[in-house]
Amino acid sequence: MEQIEKVIELSKELSRIGLEVNKINFNYKIETNKDSKFWKTKLENFQNYSEKCISYYNVCYSILKLFNSEESQIFLFKISKYRQMTTKIEKFIEEIIKNPAIMSSKDMQQSKWSKESKMNFTESFQNCLIHEKDMNSKFNEFYEKNIKFQIEGKINKQD
Repeated sequence: MEQIEKVIELSKELSRIGLEVNKINFNYKIETNKDSKFWKTKLENFQNYSEKCISYYNVCYSILKLFNSEESQIFLFKISKYRQMTTKIEKFIEEIIKNPAIMSSKDMQQSKWSKESKMNFTESFQNCLIHEKDMNSKFNEFYEKNIKFQIEGKINKQD
């Protein structure tokens, strides 16, 4: 299969997974004063979201690998880092499920541990969001610069 045909096939898969990610409708908003049930649902939603994102990023990696081995290796490292970040967040949410008071903004007598946990959780969520945005930006930039015009040329020749 020609390289561009493979990219077109992978781009379709990327689009399909992207739609699935959007349907999950996960957001990184930090909620306070919620109960264990809320956080269990948040954890399930986050796990589903992060697994779909991993699938999405793996397809991005496959596309990058067709054009630039070095860029693809850097992206693979970013996928690994993303996975580490999501695992850390999952562990934080599991702690919150056990003790939802960690996220309470009304508890004036929070322990030092609770305050640090809340701060670390918030920071991890923000860092993961920033990392995701960076990965998407890097891939989109590479795609626009190195791939898009070749795909459009191939599609136009077929018409």
